Amino acid sequence: MRLPLPEELEGRAFAVGEAKALGIGPGRLVSPDLSRPFRGVRIPADAALEELRDRAIAFSPRLRPHQAFGGLSAAALHGLPLAARHRGDPGVDLIVEHGRNLPRGRNVRARRVAPERWSIAEVDGIRTASPLLTLETLVARSGAEELGVIADALLTASRRYPGLSAPGRALATAGELGAFADAWGRRPGAEKLRQAVAFAREGVDSPMESRLRWAIVMVGGFPEPLVGAPAYEGDLLLGTPDLSYPELRIAIEYEGDQHRVDKRRWREDVARKRLFEAWDWIVLRAIADDIHHGAQRFLADLAHARSTRGG
Repeated sequence: MRLPLPEELEGRAFAVGEAKALGIGPGRLVSPDLSRPFRGVRIPADAALEELRDRAIAFSPRLRPHQAFGGLSAAALHGLPLAARHRGDPGVDLIVEHGRNLPRGRNVRARRVAPERWSIAEVDGIRTASPLLTLETLVARSGAEELGVIADALLTASRRYPGLSAPGRALATAGELGAFADAWGRRPGAEKLRQAVAFAREGVDSPMESRLRWAIVMVGGFPEPLVGAPAYEGDLLLGTPDLSYPELRIAIEYEGDQHRVDKRRWREDVARKRLFEAWDWIVLRAIADDIHHGAQRFLADLAHARSTRGG
């Protein structure tokens, strides 16, 4: 009969050393109800490991005081948006204080960080690179658009933004981002980092909204639309579109799947669109396919809308 684990170890990742200190023998640690995602760690065999955040949590019992998560792992813990190509990454990213040995192991990537840049936060009790240090550890493996989307996420205080570890509270200020880009100097990635930081704006509600704005400004070459600006006609508030050109009476909305499956949300969207159009606004709606496939169709629609308004 399999012995139950102590209550303090049930349902979570734990270090083998922690289990042994509680009197758990080696035979129990190789039972089929436990799996070994990393050397020296055990988790329940049915625990999810598909997501980057799950793998970081699974590795966390191995962290030493001079280590923390960085790179993709830190981004996942902070809830920052990552490109789809990173989501199936099987590894974890660690940062280590300067002068300390780098940990080794299958699917473990580690880098040292200079003392003047060592800045650590805690997310759900797990030591993680601070938001700006997380951005630093992502520069080498991210494109300018990816960094721009992340920079938007760092600046937003929107409670609607999905997945962030601190909803309703910005993880960085525009001033901090600007100083961060300036301090980067001529290190590799400087140009794309400066481009991303210059692109970043406060108040964004979702990663797809950022990607849509990138397509409009950086791909299409259009003037930058306002982000989350309330639209008024006199004293009447028409709504707060994701993006807009108020001077041209053009509102732009990103429609995620929740707009389609949530009946109340869908009805509100229809009513808002009718109100805008009643006041002679053009409402352009974009979906994920518009953005994932180069946004050319949407950009053509935007060009037509602007031309009808003399823009």
